[in-house]
Amino acid sequence: MRNRLAENESGQALLEYVLMLLIAISVVAMLSSGLKTSLLSVWSFMARQVSAACPGCPPPGNVRF
Repeated sequence: MRNRLAENESGQALLEYVLMLLIAISVVAMLSSGLKTSLLSVWSFMARQVSAACPGCPPPGNVRF
């Protein structure tokens, strides 16, 4: 009986590891999809500011992502 209990515990540890891995992957996927639009707007703002002819000049209109 003791040997069978040890086998079940090792299987449970593997199952818990796989479930935690799936949870971590899903959280990262949700965060990356939610942050994609905000990161794109920040990068486009920075690209327009860098591509301006001078610090006070307006950025060109053809800079897009």
